[in-house]
Amino acid sequence: ELYKNSVFYYWYEFLKRSNHYKKCCESKGKGKLGQIYKDFGDVFNSDFKTWWKENDRGVNLFAEELYEKPIFKELIKPTDMLKSDEIINIQVPLTLPKRFLTLQFHKLLKSRHTGAKGKRFNEISTARYPITSRYSIQSLKIMLRIYDYKLNNPKAPLWKIGKDCKVMIQEFDVKTKKDSEGTDLNKVSNVVHRYLKKAKCIIQNVERGKFPIMTNSKK
Repeated sequence: ELYKNSVFYYWYEFLKRSNHYKKCCESKGKGKLGQIYKDFGDVFNSDFKTWWKENDRGVNLFAEELYEKPIFKELIKPTDMLKSDEIINIQVPLTLPKRFLTLQFHKLLKSRHTGAKGKRFNEISTARYPITSRYSIQSLKIMLRIYDYKLNNPKAPLWKIGKDCKVMIQEFDVKTKKDSEGTDLNKVSNVVHRYLKKAKCIIQNVERGKFPIMTNSKK
């Protein structure tokens, strides 16, 4: 089913893992998550496709407005200048040395361009609820699988969760705590632990209307 490869499907699914949001839905929107309930509704009493289509919810929450993005070019007339958070307008005195101008441009760019590797920086979303960080559908899928397994099997050791959820390695020797290739199961446990920690952070942040943030955030 193609919709299960959509980031919005996982937004919906992680929201369903929130106990706070479940209580909010049971109380018909009362409490501190009332605004999220007003927008997202009760995610516990319908499947994703029904939830998405109801009152055009998916479009209303996540659609981007179409607009022409600014491009890198020389401005000929003052009227060509744009006011936007996505661009800066500068003037370059061509009488100055190229090396000096290049240095000044890099300084300006460093102070104004706050993007960092692995972080979303080159788009300003017009959606009511934008995607707030980079993501991998495969990672979200594994996090959700591990989180659900742990929820249903709270006493299961992390290495076993790794085995049953097919994280990193396939076959384990329970006695030696190594797989058939001699992989240290402590490493597998550490990977599962990190996935669980990230999943919990996503759930915490999705209650704030932010997805998919995998670090702790103050509410």
